[in-house]
Amino acid sequence: MFTTYSSGPIWELVARIEVITEVKRLRDAVVHSLLAFKAKKIEQQIADNQSEIKKTESEENYEDIPLLLKKQQDLKAISKDIISSLGGL
Repeated sequence: MFTTYSSGPIWELVARIEVITEVKRLRDAVVHSLLAFKAKKIEQQIADNQSEIKKTESEENYEDIPLLLKKQQDLKAISKDIISSLGGL
């Protein structure tokens, strides 16, 4: 967290140079890691839901399929949002 060099606010105003600190890098790394973890968990839930749909079809329990398909759509939308957030970092 500490560096041997530092810049004061005057240097940043005069030279118009933004110094990226280790704290900012750490924050970005943590946010990226959390989003990647969430994306992995959502993909796992999507796979579990797909197997549940197949199981329901094989058992010919057709009244549960619309609910599972709706859940699948919701999970896909969440996954898409998370992946787009990951690309923006």
